[in-house]
Amino acid sequence: MLISLYCGKVWSALPDFSLTVSAANETCTANGSLAFSVSGTDPAASVTYSIYHLPDTATPVATLSGNTYGGLVAGNYRVIATQTLGSESNVQQHDVAILYDIVTLTFSVSGQNVVCGNDGRITVLVGQGMAVNYEIFSGPVTRPLQSSPVFDLLPAGTYQIRGFDSCGEGVVQNFILLSSPPGLTISSGAPAGNVLPACDSVKMVNSLSATANHLIAYPLTLEYTVHPPSGPPIGISQTVLSGSPQSSNVSQIIPLYYDQPYTYDLKVTDACGNSYTRNAIAVNVHLTVTLQQIPVSCNSKKLTVVPANFVAPFTVSFISAPVGFDPLVFNSSHPGPFLSAPTYYNPAVALPEGTYVVQVTDACGHSATQSVTIQNESAPSQISASIQMGCSEGYGGVLLVSFGSLIQSVTLISTTAPNYFEILPQNLNDYLSSNGIFVMNNLQAGVYSFQVVDACNTTQVISVNVFGYEIFSDNHHIIPGCNSFDLELHHSDNFLGSPYFWLQKLNPVTNEWGHPATGYSQGEIGPLNAVAVTNNAINYNLAYTGTFRVVKSFPLTANAYQGNYTCDKVIYQFDYFPQVRITSINAFSCSPSSSDIIVTAIGVAPLIYRITSKNGQPFSVDNANSGYFSGLEPAVYNFQVQDACGNIVNRVYDISVPVSLAITPNGLCDGQPGSLSVPALPFLQFEWWKGNNQAAILSTTNLLEFAAFNSLSDAGIYHLHISYPNTNSCVDRVLDFEISPALGTPQAGTGMSASYCGAQGSIDLFAMLSGAHDDFGTWAEANQSSQLSGNVFDSNAAGAGNYIFKYRVNGLCNTFDETTVNITINNVPDTPMAFLEQDVCSGEPLQLMATTVENAAYNWTGPNGFNSTEQNPIIANSSQLSNGVYTVHAVANGCESAASSVEVSVLQALPLTVNATCDGSAFILTAVPANGEPLPQDVIYSWTGPENFSASGNPINITGNP
Repeated sequence: MLISLYCGKVWSALPDFSLTVSAANETCTANGSLAFSVSGTDPAASVTYSIYHLPDTATPVATLSGNTYGGLVAGNYRVIATQTLGSESNVQQHDVAILYDIVTLTFSVSGQNVVCGNDGRITVLVGQGMAVNYEIFSGPVTRPLQSSPVFDLLPAGTYQIRGFDSCGEGVVQNFILLSSPPGLTISSGAPAGNVLPACDSVKMVNSLSATANHLIAYPLTLEYTVHPPSGPPIGISQTVLSGSPQSSNVSQIIPLYYDQPYTYDLKVTDACGNSYTRNAIAVNVHLTVTLQQIPVSCNSKKLTVVPANFVAPFTVSFISAPVGFDPLVFNSSHPGPFLSAPTYYNPAVALPEGTYVVQVTDACGHSATQSVTIQNESAPSQISASIQMGCSEGYGGVLLVSFGSLIQSVTLISTTAPNYFEILPQNLNDYLSSNGIFVMNNLQAGVYSFQVVDACNTTQVISVNVFGYEIFSDNHHIIPGCNSFDLELHHSDNFLGSPYFWLQKLNPVTNEWGHPATGYSQGEIGPLNAVAVTNNAINYNLAYTGTFRVVKSFPLTANAYQGNYTCDKVIYQFDYFPQVRITSINAFSCSPSSSDIIVTAIGVAPLIYRITSKNGQPFSVDNANSGYFSGLEPAVYNFQVQDACGNIVNRVYDISVPVSLAITPNGLCDGQPGSLSVPALPFLQFEWWKGNNQAAILSTTNLLEFAAFNSLSDAGIYHLHISYPNTNSCVDRVLDFEISPALGTPQAGTGMSASYCGAQGSIDLFAMLSGAHDDFGTWAEANQSSQLSGNVFDSNAAGAGNYIFKYRVNGLCNTFDETTVNITINNVPDTPMAFLEQDVCSGEPLQLMATTVENAAYNWTGPNGFNSTEQNPIIANSSQLSNGVYTVHAVANGCESAASSVEVSVLQALPLTVNATCDGSAFILTAVPANGEPLPQDVIYSWTGPENFSASGNPINITGNP
């Protein structure tokens, strides 16, 4: 029988165990959770769980003995389970990710304009996520929470609608509900078409048109009052249920008093109860005839008889005609009856020249007569010339069409357009279609003279003044709201047609422009891949975010009349992101202990500016609607901006490094344009002057321009007064710059490279230059982190990475010097947790343990000069000399983590003897100290023996064992 007794106690090492962790993802804000369980632990041991939100491995989110923990946000977590029995413990760890499974609620809003008082409607259309409640919390009227996405009976005005999802998260969107008041006018009446419905009735048509900024409100009640030539009025009514809100043709059959003047009144009542009346609409209907002679060839015509205001069928008779005319030769159906206009023509026989008198008699017995004189010798073709708009500015086109014989050839014989055709005359028959229509595009503006020959060999010279496409003005801007914006467009040019205007959104992944809602981007621009917008108007309630463009699209006729093509011109491009953004923070040093700060931000106005912390400690400054903070001592501040929608953004900024403002030369070559400039900070005011002549202000912008620089007359000292429009501001300074031959040797110095562990706050890039250098150069960043302001790089906001900055100093006539500064910001690695899995007895191996830090090396130090670079180093033969504190760091990219330590106390072995006794029939073994001293408390025993015998406790009963 063997008994093991270690370190002053009879002891058994805690067993290794397994740790299982499962995650429930974050579907609502901070509702993620972890569940953990262990297996293979000692039944007598207790288990606790420590949860760390990586990369922080120093401070646990929670330590608990339960098996679940909630209230967690998405991220990477480490769970360390500690098994403890008495003074012994060991650990297992497991890393797990809680995923971000929140489906953010998005929705758009549509509206039905107010027409009759408070009858507007707003409808919420959910795009993604699931809304459970809706409310109107701001507007002319408000509505409490409701489950329906439809709000009825609303007056016109600006509303803020909020939708809530099942997590209780609310999303706000602005919507402008417009008013479209009803109003219309009634036109005079006219018979509908050429055919009457009967001998005693006529269908009269009136046009209803909405008045300016109004619409037609359906349904409409129409009341007709007919006033016959004699007798009482006759009333007729009808209802028009629907139609275009802008215009509608309404018709009604009324009694016909043939060839007699009479009138009718029309009263229209709309859906809002408004009445509109037109009285004494004149009617005088009788049969009429039109005789059309249409050229067929150079020496032949055809005659068509067109009656109007008739009841079919009708007959045709020739009261008189030229000698030799037989109507049956030219129309075998003569004299009818006809249902529609007959034509008299025979390709083998020309109509005799002379005068024709034609009479038409309809089914009601009504007759009408008309005459026409036919001459078969054709007059010169009537050529119509029209200007085609070009797709490029300064260019246009020409369209020629003949109303007569077809055009057979076109030759350009002269033009005032400069250098367009090297040789004249120029045959242009390639631009003539098969049906004789001439189209030529891409012509420079000027007068063009064309020699045109038609099919009858008649020659004409047609001169056309082609004016090029010209844009007169582009004035557009967006009006931001809460998760939607309004777009105001004002574009004018010399295009005579009706162009379309389209809004498209950029897909940043595919770099394609498409529909703002669906993303569809294929094909020619149109309603499938764009949203139609209106020029010279405000386009309301555009609930999209991203990068957008407005495209003007207009059709043009292709060369040689080969169909149409579309000219697309981008007239406006802009970004709209509803979140408030801090675009820049600039520190201006007033004294060594005081700075003025200007925070610029964009978002839905009004914006509120605050400071919430200083050097990591609470510090409150409410600056209302001003981004100007004065009298701040050098420190690291958290600046906060809130927009009118309640969105909040924060930015930590070290103001100890002020922005450097220096005048920079640009160009400055004799006889060429040049300038002096400073950074274009829009919140500052500028005044330039030369020498001592401060009364002669040369410019009030950040730029002083020289139209044609002269190194002699423009040499001298220039001064720039920079100020902020605030009487208490210390941003009030004068910069000087001398234009002299010395500018011919600009010096940028030598840029340095530096590597840092963790963010370093605001870094003055001038401090990264060595050697002689000018201070009026410009800094630019290759990485485009957007964290460079002048010479100040905000490493806190930039985060880890490699950042390259170029410093360029311009001199005279495009001479320059340039250098590069390279800054690397490395993340500080996580802190490994040092621990021991069990107590160690003298002479046994001592294994130090550290939790895993990805992609890191380890550095251990301890008593007696101990050091190791292993994650879990082993001291082979431990002793009392091994006692003490062992410390470990993780090292990655030259950056060392915070330290973690564990204290080791190596225990001395206690010699034992085993006494065997009998207690009745029981055979008892008892372990006792060999030196006779009492056994220490809290002892763990581990017995082994033949045939894999094992037991714990003391004494033990081995009766029946070998």
